[in-house]
Amino acid sequence: TVPPLKHRLSAFLTGALGTTEFTVRLAGALLAFLALLAVVLTLGRRFGGGVAFLSGLILATTPLFFLHGRSVVGEPGSVLALTLVALGLLESHWQSSPRRVWTLLLSGLVVGFLAKGLSMLLGLFVLVTGVSLIAGDRRASAWVPSMIFGAALALAAAWVLTSPPESFAGQFRFTQRLFTAGPTAYDRNFDWA
Repeated sequence: TVPPLKHRLSAFLTGALGTTEFTVRLAGALLAFLALLAVVLTLGRRFGGGVAFLSGLILATTPLFFLHGRSVVGEPGSVLALTLVALGLLESHWQSSPRRVWTLLLSGLVVGFLAKGLSMLLGLFVLVTGVSLIAGDRRASAWVPSMIFGAALALAAAWVLTSPPESFAGQFRFTQRLFTAGPTAYDRNFDWA
């Protein structure tokens, strides 16, 4: 199993709209669109409509972003999580309202966990901590996001790693079980001989 965000969204959309190539790809496209919308709205609020339009146009036409957004196997949930956290860090640097900063940071944390599990939480913790280290800010308030992301990683790891691999929490592990002795009866399908 894999973290549920994109797959459950895709299952919901195919159930609601029917099973077509369009509906299978729609989940990734919606997540990518949310990342694009977050960038455009944040930069538009700070710098105006012209900068927002150009940044959105550049992001939408970047080949990797475009491919992840329309691919069935892409990582638009991870892109959305990274975008939200990066925008939260920018808003923090711009000294925006704490509500705006924490909404972006915590929504990125949740989306990242649902999109890629513990590996994304680890990546976001490294990103937030790295920004604090590079900025060299010695104020305690500058390290609060890093401490919260670290605590979230520790709590999620304690929950996920102590749960059975087949449980709901098992889908958020760093890695899935290896097929060292072949797939288990649970994992077998008609392709395995």
